[in-house]
Parts: sequence; C-alpha cells; structure tokens
Amino acid sequence: MRFLADPNIDLRRDGILMLLYVGDNSMLQAEDATKAVLDLQARVLEKWKITNLGLPYQILGIGIHCEKYGTEIRLGQKAFITTVHK
Repeated sequence: MRFLADPNIDLRRDGILMLLYVGDNSMLQAEDATKAVLDLQARVLEKWKITNLGLPYQILGIGIHCEKYGTEIRLGQKAFITTVHK
C-alpha cells in the first residue's frame, strides 16, 4: 500500500515498511517479518547492487535512535537545528 501523502513510503502485506528516497532506502519490519526482509533483499540484489549498512542512525537529515531490544524509537533533528541556529 503506497501512502497518498508520500509515494516514497510503501507498507507491504508481509509487514515490511519501505522508505525510498533517490538512492537510499530503509526497511522496517515487524519482529515476525525477518524472513520476509531477507527474501526481499535477495530479490532486490538480483536486479541492483545494494549495501546493507545495518541499523540506520539517520535518514534525510532526521536522526534515529533505537533503544535496546527495539522497545522505543526516537527521531530528532539536532544536527539540523544546530546548523540553522549558528
């Protein structure tokens, strides 16, 4: 399902949320969708060269902080605010 407000966000039936922007993409998944993510990555690798950079710490200038065990995700724009406020 594509979001009307942002066509670069795709919520898939297998529980994967894909964020796409130019040459970058991030995948978030429900705990039980790990196999689906690995299958999707394999299919993508058949067509394009990709690099798995592990857990994201930033996307589109928005900082991402995940608590241990994924119980909490915090988003922030500290770097942006610091740059603009100089």
